[in-house]
Amino acid sequence: MENSKKKDLIFILSITLFLILYILVITKFGSFFYGSVIDWNCQHYMIPDYFRKLFYETKDIFPDFAMNLGSGQNIYYLSYYGLLNPIILLSYLFPNISMKTYLQVSSIITVWVSIILLYKWLKTKFDYKVVVISTILFTLASPLLFHSHRHIMFINYIPFLIMGLIGVDKYFKSNKKTLLALSIFLITSTSYFFSIGAILSIIIYGIYVYLSKNKSIKFKQFIKDGIKFLFVIIIGIMMSSVLLIPTFITLLNGRAGGNINNNLLSLFLPNLNLGNYLYNSYTLGLTSIVIFSLLYGIIKLKKENKFLSILLLILITFPVFIYLLNGTLYINAKVLIPFLPVYILSISNMLDGVFTDKSTIKYPLIAYIIIILIFLLFNKSNYIYLFDFILLIIAFLILMKSKKEKVFIAIILIISFISFIVVNCDEKLVSREDVRVLPEVESLVNYIHDIDKSFYRISDRDGGLYTANNVINIDTYQTTIYSSLSNQNYRNFYYNNLGNDILNRSNGQLSNPKNLLFNIYFGNKYIIGNETNELGYMPLKKENNKVLYLNKNVLPVGYSKSNLMSLDEFNKLKYPYNVEAIMNYVIVDKNVNSNYKTKIEKTELEYDYNYENVVINRENDYVSIESLNNGKITLDLKNKLTDKILFIRFDMLETNSCSIGDSYISINGVLNKLTCKGWKYNNQNTTFEYTISSKNLDKLSISLAKGKYKISNVEIFTISYQDLVNGYSDYDSFEINSEKTKGDVIEGTINVTKEGYFNLSVPYDNGFTIYL
Repeated sequence: MENSKKKDLIFILSITLFLILYILVITKFGSFFYGSVIDWNCQHYMIPDYFRKLFYETKDIFPDFAMNLGSGQNIYYLSYYGLLNPIILLSYLFPNISMKTYLQVSSIITVWVSIILLYKWLKTKFDYKVVVISTILFTLASPLLFHSHRHIMFINYIPFLIMGLIGVDKYFKSNKKTLLALSIFLITSTSYFFSIGAILSIIIYGIYVYLSKNKSIKFKQFIKDGIKFLFVIIIGIMMSSVLLIPTFITLLNGRAGGNINNNLLSLFLPNLNLGNYLYNSYTLGLTSIVIFSLLYGIIKLKKENKFLSILLLILITFPVFIYLLNGTLYINAKVLIPFLPVYILSISNMLDGVFTDKSTIKYPLIAYIIIILIFLLFNKSNYIYLFDFILLIIAFLILMKSKKEKVFIAIILIISFISFIVVNCDEKLVSREDVRVLPEVESLVNYIHDIDKSFYRISDRDGGLYTANNVINIDTYQTTIYSSLSNQNYRNFYYNNLGNDILNRSNGQLSNPKNLLFNIYFGNKYIIGNETNELGYMPLKKENNKVLYLNKNVLPVGYSKSNLMSLDEFNKLKYPYNVEAIMNYVIVDKNVNSNYKTKIEKTELEYDYNYENVVINRENDYVSIESLNNGKITLDLKNKLTDKILFIRFDMLETNSCSIGDSYISINGVLNKLTCKGWKYNNQNTTFEYTISSKNLDKLSISLAKGKYKISNVEIFTISYQDLVNGYSDYDSFEINSEKTKGDVIEGTINVTKEGYFNLSVPYDNGFTIYL
């Protein structure tokens, strides 16, 4: 017993030392944050930081509304990022620790606890040698450490998942239900998306344990015992229903869709792309030893192992299961990550078998070689596969012929370590010098709060996605949001109704557009950015290279207006006339007479032009442009546009392949992007719309990304800025009380002078209640 404890201590210390060294190396000894430039720096700590700020302001641990983001959102659109995650809730006890620091530390601890729990779980089943090897393979599996600094919600439930597997053992050994039910509750509270895979993983393991404890299986008894087992799981799910039910409702209409058009038959055909479950950090991330272990379990082991191996092999072979686990949005193997512990169990069973009887290797090895040869026909270009397969075959031959276990162990661990290194070498972490939320921006925001006690929204013009979710303080309200879920009505309005420039790759990314009309409509009274001569905005204060601008003519967040337009009439208007209508009228679903007369003029620009690094050809119906690196076109206008807003619209007839990259065209700094063909989160921005509002416009500077462009249906319009302001200025303002508008409540007063409709630039969602 004492020797066993000593071994445990040595192993735990070794794992701890490995993690410390890993963190030091990957962060270059603290020069970088333990967080990826992808999403971590704009979602994974910023949204939990907002949850904590909201709690400190409202003292409400179950908030319903997030007024500060996306012009006001149902907060359950954000629950994926840890709304009731016990790890995030614990941070509320440490107000003096920044969320950025807290998440780095908690992510590392999460991985450490997961490894130790897996070690303890396997130790109840196998000898020390098998347990150590299996735990190391688990540690080196690509997603575990990789996503502890990229997508933390991919792995932060794993400690509770392994607790659930331990709970299954306790359930079948002594009928103890508490740990199992509690684990399910913690899993679902931590990650509702991955909870489905995690619960299925626990159920699969439950059946495995049941088969191992019962020599003969009677169907009726199996069903009866299965219902009892599932009842415990259902209790855990019901305990977390306070999160799951409202989140499920938001899922019905809030998800930004994928870009996969699946052929139904293809979902049921075997997928022989090894990258779907080997090596890659967005899947199981194991090496091909897992394939051998599944074949070994089917050929050589007991009925419970055959069940486990067959089921796990089917799971990674047929895309339909991955498709269903992704909610039919797309085929993404990240949903396999919750099954990682049971795949490790399969490897442990195999190791235990081959160490006990080396002769059992022969037939599984033959099957493995046949399967691998088939796989290689479909994966010719990736040499890591071939390297893995050859070394693994050699390792098993050595074990089978010479029985040198240490050589065998060394080879399989070296393969895993190389795979681990290759995956982590590609990662880019956030530099400590790369502070996206600049101190001068925070200073300007605080300055606004000191001089203006009214209710307003702020646009950080140059922050992009890195500030989309950044709520500097709880009195900062913004139109931006970057989330897998957001209000579908708002997203549709943002992308399809106001002619916004679309610079992001996914419809879930809503940045601050360089669109004067959007900023006016949503009450972006203040803009922070680099120097600009945009109509309506006057400079107020400057810090370093950041300038604070004020526009006194933006619409209030709420107002009453007597100018009405019917929805039928509005739907007949095309861009940019529909934008003018939105600015000047309240659109109502009833028959009304608007007497709409446009102030917009369709025009053609006269200009001289020059270009570099582009080839331009004019066809009958479109203009063909081939852009090399840094393609540029400059149009010198013969007639300057003074105090006018310029609208430009055209259709994109061609999409680049992803080997070339996204297509984008920037006009005077206003950028539209069309994501490359096949990108799963395609933004579908096939019509580029530009609202250019420089005070004195005499030149259009156009930049193009590398690629081929076919542009058709080019339309150009103008409107006088003063005509625009005069058109929308007749309204009664809703004076929002900024002190009483907190959490789930928007409170204020309005003096309505004319009969009309009340308009609130907050995305509508079910559940809103208005008190008069």
